[in-house]
Amino acid sequence: MVKVILWALLIFISRSVDVALGTLRTRMVVSRRKYRAAIIGFFEVLIYILIVSKVIQDTGNIFNVIAYCAGFSCGTILGLNLEDRLNLEMLQATIMLKDNSYDLLRLIKEAGFKATLSIEDFKMDIINVLLEEKRKDELEKIINDLEYDTLISFQSLNKVSKNYLYSLKK
Repeated sequence: MVKVILWALLIFISRSVDVALGTLRTRMVVSRRKYRAAIIGFFEVLIYILIVSKVIQDTGNIFNVIAYCAGFSCGTILGLNLEDRLNLEMLQATIMLKDNSYDLLRLIKEAGFKATLSIEDFKMDIINVLLEEKRKDELEKIINDLEYDTLISFQSLNKVSKNYLYSLKK
């Protein structure tokens, strides 16, 4: 019985890691980080093949089947949490508003964001902000707390090197 439980535990952990790696690999593909995606994919498939073969060998063992399914669910959560923690992607936020742009710009800069203001001919002020994706919620909170009538859009920037942008994502 101990052997059965240990195998189920190993299957659960392995499947969790496998699915978490799959989530990270997908993120690397979307971010056009092909070599990282390929390396992660290698280990993802290696784990998958080894664990699936064990579960298929003994489909009558309900503990292995449940461990496999639970590992998938847990791996999804684990992968998304890892992706959030490892996220180093840069964004450009474009904030459009009609009034109080100087107040909003001041608050954004006080929070440590890099921001510029441009006033357009059609009476719309535009604030551009460069930020790490992990700070997106923080910027949105600053804007929403003021309850200004704003429109905000985010664009992903592909790479940042030594604080210089050198490639915009297509």
